[in-house]
Amino acid sequence: MPARGVSLEQDSRFSDKDASLIKTTKFPAVFSERVDMSKVNVSVMRPWIATRVEQMMGFEDDILAELIMSLLESDSHPDPRRMQITLTGFLEKRAAPFMNELWRLLLSAQASVGGVPRTFVEQKKREMQATREENTRAMSEMQRRHGRDHSADDRPKSSRRWDRGRSPIERDAPRGESWRRDRRDQGWATRAHFHRERAADASPEYSPPPPTHYRQRSHSPR
Repeated sequence: MPARGVSLEQDSRFSDKDASLIKTTKFPAVFSERVDMSKVNVSVMRPWIATRVEQMMGFEDDILAELIMSLLESDSHPDPRRMQITLTGFLEKRAAPFMNELWRLLLSAQASVGGVPRTFVEQKKREMQATREENTRAMSEMQRRHGRDHSADDRPKSSRRWDRGRSPIERDAPRGESWRRDRRDQGWATRAHFHRERAADASPEYSPPPPTHYRQRSHSPR
């Protein structure tokens, strides 16, 4: 006849040992308050339990995290004292502060709308506020850079330099006049003076070249 196995709860040796440990162990007063797991959002507790286990153990321990979740989900009203005794074999002296923190979160969760601990809600609000402030700073910085790049285009025309983009020689010319036009006019005056002096010293056969006349182009409507 095959032997039948029994669970820890069915084995009287373990149940008697747990009962004796519960009697001799001092538990916090908060353990006297019951938790209804049907009012708790278990999905938000799973990441917190995994993170706390990693912080206490120094490495990821999925097996221990799943054990804690199974202890919570195995009964609609779990016993925190029995959970602490069970976890002491894994967490040792860290089991008591962990269960104290976990049980307070569960009590807060069952009293909150949606089954989420109030601490988690406040933390989420702070994260959202920090995200909004970061986005606001990034937007302000972008607007500041955009305004600085286009500040020259937004200035009035009277405040712009009239000689911007011209060579140093052209900037020395009077405002409103073209340096090239002055050079051209000076060139014609120099050549005319040269021809007059040559005509006075030369033979009678020499005559200065006639001035070049440019015909003005008429713009007739088409």
